[in-house]
Amino acid sequence: MKFAIVGCQHYHIKSFIDEMLAEGHRFVGIFDQSGYNLPERYAAAYGVPLFRSMDELLEQGVEIIGSAGPNNSKIDVIEWAEKHGIHVMTDKPIVIDENGLSRLRQVIDRKRIKIGMMLTARFAPAQYTLKCMIDEGLLGEIEDFTFLKVR
Repeated sequence: MKFAIVGCQHYHIKSFIDEMLAEGHRFVGIFDQSGYNLPERYAAAYGVPLFRSMDELLEQGVEIIGSAGPNNSKIDVIEWAEKHGIHVMTDKPIVIDENGLSRLRQVIDRKRIKIGMMLTARFAPAQYTLKCMIDEGLLGEIEDFTFLKVR
């Protein structure tokens, strides 16, 4: 499959890119208007172009989009993708309000495209082990906890 990134504002998207490449899919480029440096860094690292518009993705024959853009505009990307028959994988949250949720439900109900969500930490060793320990009751009653990641 040919894939592209629309919204490259969080490091979660690297997991999507790397997994797609590992499966043999072709990364064709990135569209992001944020002004962040991450899109340029990833475009250079993966040897792909930065697109000026989402419509340029159509010319490339993109079949799936990975999105880690602004939370308040992911539903716009999903609706655009649905219009063009392009599947979407996004980081969380997909929507941030009732209007976005209603729009997302409409896309899902039409069943024209598949939408997935990246949950990159769910099976990471530390989180998985902690979840097992909680489920087994080894830690007593949990009031609160926080995960911090050091780069």
